[in-house]
Amino acid sequence: MSNQYRPLAFAEMAQLASNFPPQPVSSKSKDPMVEPWDELYLSGPASPLTLYSYSRTSNITLGAALQAVSDLFCCLFGLRFRVMSASPGETWHPDVLKLEFFSEEHGGTIGWMFADLYDRAGKRSDSTHFTIRCSRRLDWDDWAGDVLYDADASRLDGIPLDHESVVNMGTTMLPRLLRGKEGLRQLPVSALSCSFSKSTLSNGASRLAWGEVKTLFHEMGHAVHAMIGQTEYHAIAGTRCARDFMEFPSTLMERFLASPKIHPLLNVNERSKSSPTVEGYRNISSAIIEHHYVILSMIDQAYHSHLASSPSFSSTSTFFDIYRTHAAIPRAPKTAEQMQHPQFYTYQATYYTYPFGEAIASRVFDKVFADDPLNRESGQRYMDEVLGHGGGKNPWLMVGELLGDEEIMVGDGKAMGRVGKWAVDAFISASQQHISANFHPSQPIMLANAKGNKRPAS
Repeated sequence: MSNQYRPLAFAEMAQLASNFPPQPVSSKSKDPMVEPWDELYLSGPASPLTLYSYSRTSNITLGAALQAVSDLFCCLFGLRFRVMSASPGETWHPDVLKLEFFSEEHGGTIGWMFADLYDRAGKRSDSTHFTIRCSRRLDWDDWAGDVLYDADASRLDGIPLDHESVVNMGTTMLPRLLRGKEGLRQLPVSALSCSFSKSTLSNGASRLAWGEVKTLFHEMGHAVHAMIGQTEYHAIAGTRCARDFMEFPSTLMERFLASPKIHPLLNVNERSKSSPTVEGYRNISSAIIEHHYVILSMIDQAYHSHLASSPSFSSTSTFFDIYRTHAAIPRAPKTAEQMQHPQFYTYQATYYTYPFGEAIASRVFDKVFADDPLNRESGQRYMDEVLGHGGGKNPWLMVGELLGDEEIMVGDGKAMGRVGKWAVDAFISASQQHISANFHPSQPIMLANAKGNKRPAS
């Protein structure tokens, strides 16, 4: 995969560099030279070139984006969510919204999510979805006893002791009967944390950049997985699935957003219609970003291999060795960039989840949803064959059955190779649409090597 992404990354970087003023590209040479620190800037939403293909301001309000997600879920899954009043003590800040998810199939509420969407002092700036309480079956449980503590603990936590008070403290504590499912159910509770800019009297409603809309759709992919994946046991409910499968449902939501066929759900007005779509941004930087993910995945594998047990092992040396051998853009010398990637220790040899999930999501969207992204039958298939199982079924079987692909169902090395080919084929197709007609391999872009000397990018 690295060998196939590398020339595409070179071509895209050449396109980026050839269209811009000297900064941040070095002007020491007649030919543009891309430094290691230029890569993310030139391929990101702040890049001047990106403004031509990616509108930093989508003119979409946060409310409209949330409504679009709800409408999309309704079309695909018969699922909607709405804002409801939180019980005293349920939320940790006045900005937090409590969303209730309602399913047509199950005839009622199937879970709740607390949405903490705005930036504020002391809050993490990244976006994440996490489960507060998994779903599970409760037929033989003393469910009321699960929330009753001794007197001292109850006074500290504000949790009442008597059964009547437990019932009155909010519907999230009560088990439910869901139509079509056996037994009493503990419904899932999750939380979504983002850092969007809050509206003020001067700037009006909160308007999101396309990248923020994409983030919202991504995280809501995790949310719908948590709500629909209601299993018998909490340990395999929703997103409690194989680590390298977990990003597939969320990445698939990004593919829905990239489809112009769902943009009417966003209520794009005339001003926004003149702005480029998210698909333009996704394609113009795809090879650079995907190649970067593949390289980081290779580094992650090396860190969790037998190499790490050697007394002479150096995470920095290993990082530079792999980049020097495989990467399109070299890294800045005398740095320890691996320290900026906590996934190397939190994901434990599964950093490849990102390109892996992208490959599966692209394939599933193209084969199942591309012709009609709002088709209920397709959504029902996806819900029945993937989301509804949570982590309770082999992911290879889920994807293979959804695609009708027996080779993928096997889940062996050949199947993994095919997923890799899906990724490369998808991005070759996307990148070819955006390579500049003025770029020719005979006129290579100049890159800086580790010693600061120029070398051709080929």
